Amino acid sequence: MHSLLQRQLKRHFGSVEAAPQSIRVFLDAVNRAYEEADADRALLERSTELTSQELLDRNEQLRRHEQNLEQLVAERTATLERRSVQLRVASDVARAIASVQDLDQLLASVTRLISERFDFYHVGIFLLDAAREYAVLRAANSQGGQHMLARQHRLKVGQVGIVGFVTGAGEPRASRPRTGARSPQSEH
Repeated sequence: MHSLLQRQLKRHFGSVEAAPQSIRVFLDAVNRAYEEADADRALLERSTELTSQELLDRNEQLRRHEQNLEQLVAERTATLERRSVQLRVASDVARAIASVQDLDQLLASVTRLISERFDFYHVGIFLLDAAREYAVLRAANSQGGQHMLARQHRLKVGQVGIVGFVTGAGEPRASRPRTGARSPQSEH
C-alpha cells in the first residue's frame, strides 16, 4: 500500500487494518491512483532531467560554434586587412611608377614603400644582368642593404637562397623574419 494512503488511514482509523472492509475497494482504487501519480511524476522528473541535459548539451554546442565563428571572423578580418594593405601598397607603387622617370629613384621608392607598409626590416630589389647570369641588387631600404649596394652585390641565378630560387624558378617570394631573429642593427 502507498505510504501516503497508509499515513492517512493511520491518522483516521489508528491503523491500516482498522479501516472498514466496506471501503477496501475504494482504498484499492485510491492506492492505484497514488501509484500511478508517483509513476507519472517519476516520468516527468526524468523527462525534465533529460530536457535539462539536452539544453546543457545544446548550449555547449552553441558555445563551441560561437567560438569557431568568432575565430573565423577574426581570421577573415585579418585576411581582408592584409589584402587592403596590399592594394594600398600596389596603388602607391603604381603612383610612384607614374610619377618617377628615373629607374633607380623608382626602385628606391618602391623598396621604401614596401618596407614601411608591410613593416619589413629589409626590402631589396634584384634585376637580372644582360646575360641573365646574375641577379644584381639595384635597390634596398636597410642599412645593410645600402652596404650591399655600395659593393655592387650580385648573386648567381638559380643558386641557393630566396634570390636564387626566385631568379631560377621565376616565382616571387617574400620572407618574414624568424621568431626571435635579431635585426642586423642590434648586432652592431
